[in-house]
Amino acid sequence: MPPAGSDASTASTSLADFLEALAAGRAAPSAGAMLAVTVAGAAGLTAMGARLSPAADPDGAVAGAADRLRARALSLADEDRTAYGRVIAARRSADGPQAAETRDAAWAEATRIPVELGECAAEVADHAAELLPHGNPNLEGDVGVAVDLAAGAAHGAARLARINVAEGGLDATDGPGAAFLDRVGRATATADGAASRVERT
Repeated sequence: MPPAGSDASTASTSLADFLEALAAGRAAPSAGAMLAVTVAGAAGLTAMGARLSPAADPDGAVAGAADRLRARALSLADEDRTAYGRVIAARRSADGPQAAETRDAAWAEATRIPVELGECAAEVADHAAELLPHGNPNLEGDVGVAVDLAAGAAHGAARLARINVAEGGLDATDGPGAAFLDRVGRATATADGAASRVERT
């Protein structure tokens, strides 16, 4: 995995290289990228389950949605790397009104990414949970794990979003921070609802 600032995409990096870079102690990839890969994996399991359950997904809508979410999650991994690099650069910038504006924008962008990732995770969990009761029984474990992974990733994304709102000084009362926290709260609620439906099947 290339260091922060490289043009190489997460999607084109081998899993072994990604994990080696994750463990290497560089600024990126880090938790955001790992969550994105987790969501992409959950989406892949969901798409597999849908394609091998034609009665449960006769028009391929679930498989298509899962494919879209998998691609989006991987693109968010790359966006996370870029955004975190901008936060680091903004932290080093000189004081002044323009520097403060740049820092606010960098933190807002860095927060948007886990929020969107949480929303992707919630969608994956919801699709997988709806598929499971009527899908191929031989894939119960695969699709159930997709729900578990996506729900966990939604909570991890919420954790990162909350940290970024606090560290970035984003207004969590009625400003951009509040909107981010509301969105990520709704995403975790959706993911938890999907997980609870699976537990009842």
